[in-house]
Amino acid sequence: MVRDSKRNSRQRRTNKEFFEEIIQGNTISPISLNDFRRYLEHKEHSYENLDFYKWYLTYCKRFNSLPLEQRGKSPPPTKHKLSMYHAKSPHNDDDSMNAFSRLKKQPSVSAEDLLGDDRKDSILELSKLEPAALNRMSFTYVDLELKDIEKNLSESNNTMDQPFRNTVDEAIKKYFSPNSDTEVNISSNIRTQLLKDAKKTTNPEIFENAISEVLSMLVNSSIPNFRAAAVQNIAPSTVMWRIIRTTIVLFICCGVLIWIFASRQEKWYRATVLPVLAWVIISYITNVKGVCLVNQFNGKREVLDFEEACDISQIYTRPLYYMVLPKSELLDKETDPRIQRERYKLAIMMIISTLLSCGALFASIMLIPR
Repeated sequence: MVRDSKRNSRQRRTNKEFFEEIIQGNTISPISLNDFRRYLEHKEHSYENLDFYKWYLTYCKRFNSLPLEQRGKSPPPTKHKLSMYHAKSPHNDDDSMNAFSRLKKQPSVSAEDLLGDDRKDSILELSKLEPAALNRMSFTYVDLELKDIEKNLSESNNTMDQPFRNTVDEAIKKYFSPNSDTEVNISSNIRTQLLKDAKKTTNPEIFENAISEVLSMLVNSSIPNFRAAAVQNIAPSTVMWRIIRTTIVLFICCGVLIWIFASRQEKWYRATVLPVLAWVIISYITNVKGVCLVNQFNGKREVLDFEEACDISQIYTRPLYYMVLPKSELLDKETDPRIQRERYKLAIMMIISTLLSCGALFASIMLIPR
C-alpha cells in the first residue's frame, strides 16, 4: 500500500510537471498547447477548463500589475473568522498601538465597536498596518464576525469603481452561468461561494477554490489521457480495419497449420508459419498500444484525431500495404522528444513481448506429435 501511494504521488507530480510544460509553451506537436486544447474539445469535451485556467493566469497578472491604491478597492474575500491581535511589546509601531488600543481592556468586542463611527477611516487605518507590526501582535479574546467585516467593506467600496469589474462579470457569465455553453464543471458549494464573492470584489482570490478544482481535473484526469493518446502514431480511425486485416491473416495461418497436421507433413513445415504468426502477434499489440513499429522506425506517423491541420507539403505517400485501410496521412513532422522517447520505449517492449510470445508458441507447435 505504501508502495502504491508513493507511485501515485510520483505519477501526480509527473503529470503536474508535464502540464506546466504544456502551459508554458515548452512542448511541440503532438503535445503542444493547441493540441491539448483540441484534445479537450473533441475527445473529452471539456476545453472550457483549460480556457478558464488560461484566463485566470492572465487576469492575475493584470490585477497584480495595478497600483496598490487600485488593488485596495478590491480586497480579498474573507474566508474564515479573523482573529485580531493587540501589541504588548514596547517596540511596536504607533499605528498598531492606535488601531488596537481599545482591544486591551475588552475581552470581546464587535466589529462595529472596533471600527467606530467613521468606518471608512477605521478600515483605512487598519489597512495601513505594517506586516512587521502585525507579526508582533499576540492573541486576545477578540473575534470579528465575518458578516460584520463584509458589511463594512461593502459599504466602504463601490463595486462599480473596482478594477476589472466588467471583466470579472463577463468571466462569471461565461464560465459559471448555467445557460453558458462553456460552463465549468465544479461543485455547487464552490460555485455558490464564488458567485457571492464576485458581487463584492474583483480580487483574483475569489477564483482560488474553483481554479484548484479545475486544475485537479486537468492534471489528474485529462493529462494522463492526453499523454497516452499523443504517444500513438496511428490514427484511432484505422485501428478497427487493422484488427480486421490481422484477424483474416490469422485465420489463413490457422488453416495452413491444420493442413500441415492433417497431411502429416514434416515438423519443419510448421516453421513456415512462424514469421506470419510473429506479424499477427505484433499487429495485435500495435492495435492495442497504438504504436506502429514501421512508422516509428521510419520517422513517420499518422495524423491523430485531435491534431492540428498540417501543411500539405509535409504529407507523404502512403505505402502499398496501407491501401487496404481508410485514408490517413503519414507525416514526417517534427515530434516532441518526450513523446519520441516514450514511443521508443514502447516499441522495444513490444518487440520483446513479440519474441517471447513467438518463442513459446513455436515451441508448442513443434512439440505436437505428427
